[in-house]
Amino acid sequence: MIVGYLLSGSIRQPFAFYLTYGVLRGGGCGILFNTSLSALLFFKEGKTDGLSGVLLMVLGLGSVIFSPLITHWNETLGWRGSFTGLGLLGLLLIICAWINPRSADAGKDAAPTESIVNASIPDMDTKEMLGTASFWKYIVWSIISYIIGQSFAGYAAAFGTDIGVSSATCMLFVSIFSLCNSFGRLIFGKLFELFPMRRMLAACNTLFIVGSLVLATGPWILAALLLAIGAALVGLGFGSLMVCNVSVTRTYFGTQNYAMNFSIVTLESMPASALSMIIMNAFHDGIGSYLPAFACFLALSFAALLGTRWLRPPYARHS
Repeated sequence: MIVGYLLSGSIRQPFAFYLTYGVLRGGGCGILFNTSLSALLFFKEGKTDGLSGVLLMVLGLGSVIFSPLITHWNETLGWRGSFTGLGLLGLLLIICAWINPRSADAGKDAAPTESIVNASIPDMDTKEMLGTASFWKYIVWSIISYIIGQSFAGYAAAFGTDIGVSSATCMLFVSIFSLCNSFGRLIFGKLFELFPMRRMLAACNTLFIVGSLVLATGPWILAALLLAIGAALVGLGFGSLMVCNVSVTRTYFGTQNYAMNFSIVTLESMPASALSMIIMNAFHDGIGSYLPAFACFLALSFAALLGTRWLRPPYARHS
């Protein structure tokens, strides 16, 4: 990731920029993201959903926190200077982590100990996981749910424009969605430790349903207020999805191969993002507005909510 940033700041050819920023930087971010979540298994016995929620919230708030700094760098140093600055900042973090004294117990175990791995949950490797119906049922549920959240994340400002609110209100709309997306990860991280899995998955879809209903009402009644409430609800629902991935991967498929299994589970965002763009562009090109997408969101949310009835861990396979 750091190499990608540093090279992107000095590259001259567009194709090379795709490699440095897209491949190196993008691949590095993905590795860092999965590594951070996997490392939590070494620091806490039992459920780690709460800690995962904290980490995911911090990752989500990173864009909010660093936006003013990046804007300042772009204005004073240019975009090349911004990339170089981010690369140097990453190097500084590596140096700080390297010189930080480690505890006497650090590094003893190359994998989670038996006290950390819940013996009641069978550990599956990736091939075994891919062979279970539970995995594919969850992936379908996750793709459907992710389409809703990703559509909102990518077209929030466009919704506000179609409704007819001011550009300032649109920006407020986007900010509320982003903040609730981040805090939703923290809230659901803790809730996943307290309530059954399927109940929390259903809660995610319920937030999407209520949020979509509120937003669908917004163009006619108290538009600005309802937009804010709807954005908050959908943001909370979208924020819960990553925690769902963390909790389902650990609870359904064990912790021994968590890092690889989690990487596979999170690939659902790729088809979901593509389908989200196709759906939204189809509404805009065919009708001239994004607003009818709210009806699509409702249908998808209800379908996903019903789908939670068939989500089960694959334990019977190993009994």
